[in-house]
Amino acid sequence: MKGQALHLLEHSRDAFTYVRRARGYPRLAALVGAGSAAVAVGTVYVMRHQGRVYADVLDDEHPYRVSTLDDLKDDDAALESIQQELLAEWGPFAPRDLEEMRRMARNAGRFVYTIRFFEEAGLGPVEGLLQTGLVEAGGDPQRLLAIYPTFDAITGGGTWDTAATMRGDTAILLQITAFGDRSRGVGSRLRDAALYLLPPSVRFALTTTPVPDGFTLASDPESVPPVRFHYRGGALPAGFAAGFKVPAVERAGWPAGRQANHDVVFMRYTRLENGEWEGVAHPPLRLRHHALELPLRPAPLRAAIRRLRRREPSREPIAA
Repeated sequence: MKGQALHLLEHSRDAFTYVRRARGYPRLAALVGAGSAAVAVGTVYVMRHQGRVYADVLDDEHPYRVSTLDDLKDDDAALESIQQELLAEWGPFAPRDLEEMRRMARNAGRFVYTIRFFEEAGLGPVEGLLQTGLVEAGGDPQRLLAIYPTFDAITGGGTWDTAATMRGDTAILLQITAFGDRSRGVGSRLRDAALYLLPPSVRFALTTTPVPDGFTLASDPESVPPVRFHYRGGALPAGFAAGFKVPAVERAGWPAGRQANHDVVFMRYTRLENGEWEGVAHPPLRLRHHALELPLRPAPLRAAIRRLRRREPSREPIAA
């Protein structure tokens, strides 16, 4: 994704989007406010509308969008499909039914990232999900464990009530799930985009990566596929917790998912002073905002926008 640019487009009453076809995928152009700006195919767009953030990556073999579960919280069909995929993968650490899935979307939707690929008819279904959280831990797994000694403590036993008060400098990458066909690099695309959509105040990310019995911090990180995925993506082993993902008593009888290991390794991603995530490839971002830390517009800018809205925007298509 190198060589791409990022544009933050503010939607307003006078703003509209103009979509064209190019190379078999939608080509995005936009008119913003009273003016217009031509944008080329192959650009990463970060769009913000009513506090929501999503990123379109068009200059890719498989163009895609990363957004949050907030966008789907009223789409029961999508939520049910996601719930079934999570249950098959994670068993007792997935939403039990549609009602619990709705609760996750309602309470923690802003922390859950989804990926959808562009198809001939537009955006396809969700093909991957990354559940995250925040904690003030300075990237230290022991500080995380002091606050959340188990996986269930992070998720509030599946209620996700804990999400309302989550703040901090460390993102927790809880579970990343690729649905169906994984040949399009769902996991790595979703992880990389989500890291760069995190607010600048987040300096570290810790995974809770399940590992088989016998794996320790001294083990070769290339020897276990989930650990290898993060290691090759730029993370380093930082901590270990035995039994971190032992199901709660009320969920102990649930069928195990494909990922059934109880011990976890905390793999740590680190953000450098220049804003880069060490070892994680990304487009050269100039602006980025997260739904958790969207800045308020200064009063002079709000007044200027109100003045611009009085003008009729051009309806001419943007030249390619």
